[in-house]
Amino acid sequence: MSLKRITFFLVLFLFTLMSYSQTTHSHTVQPGETLTSISSKYNVTIDALRKANNITGDKVLAGQQLQVPSATSAPP
Repeated sequence: MSLKRITFFLVLFLFTLMSYSQTTHSHTVQPGETLTSISSKYNVTIDALRKANNITGDKVLAGQQLQVPSATSAPP
């Protein structure tokens, strides 16, 4: 395999890794917040929040850490 090809795949891998690391971030639930208010704040669907955090209902607790997918990585 040529050095050019190895370099290409390495750069491609690094860009993929960088874009993946930017697809989610963490949110700490504040008193009074709901899945609806959090989804509106980050422009993601409630279902995307549920899926990212393995939540089956609507209940979240103050202090709970949620992974929030970016609006572009959230399922339609």
